Amino acid sequence: MTGTTHDRDGVTIVTGAAGGIGLAICERLHRDGHRLALFDVDEARTAAAAAALGDAARAYRVDLADADAIAAAVAAVRAAQGPIAGLVNNAGIIQLKTLADTSARDFDLTMAINLRAPFLLLQAVAPDMIARRAGAVVSIASSAGKTGGSSAQGVYGVSKAGVICLTKSYARELAAYGVRVNSVSPALIETPMIDGLAHLAENVPLRRLGQPAEVAEVVAFLMSERASFVTGEDIDVNGGFLMD
Repeated sequence: MTGTTHDRDGVTIVTGAAGGIGLAICERLHRDGHRLALFDVDEARTAAAAAALGDAARAYRVDLADADAIAAAVAAVRAAQGPIAGLVNNAGIIQLKTLADTSARDFDLTMAINLRAPFLLLQAVAPDMIARRAGAVVSIASSAGKTGGSSAQGVYGVSKAGVICLTKSYARELAAYGVRVNSVSPALIETPMIDGLAHLAENVPLRRLGQPAEVAEVVAFLMSERASFVTGEDIDVNGGFLMD
């Protein structure tokens, strides 16, 4: 048994790949030998990230709020790099707004990127995995999906709760085909998303913020054959901030 679920004929898609946790995931999966398709709306940074990883990676500019763009990007990956063996739904946005300040447009955008896009991507790549009777999917959720988050994280928390539910629902459906579907719930990871919130580290039992590479290690495990009997799980990476 090898260390990974991918093979040389398959490719792993990573969304939100241009920086932060997504880039750390790409770098870690690259070390495991994955061939990668990097999805991000930031064309220049995605191209630079793919170039740094070498011939095993290609960059795709994708607006995950656009359902047609998602379908086109998956088709482009399949045409250029071959069948899809893995998917990491990492991309996400957060808008720190109270209930009164959150517009319908805010709600729809958060849901489109954080929840609808992972669903559409899973739907688009599942046929490849079903045909091969193998595959691994990991979606990045959040502790906010379990607690509701702070008072200004309502819609974000709802979207991430949906990601956890999506994971469990489709893990059950796809298990018969040898496809594993899991999620990871980070909290207080040192990325631009939590700028200005570093003081919250005092609430973490390990008394520090987490690093993107620490999330990437868990993702790499779930994408590998080391996790061959793990599906439908959500794994916390939060320094003890939430213990459930």
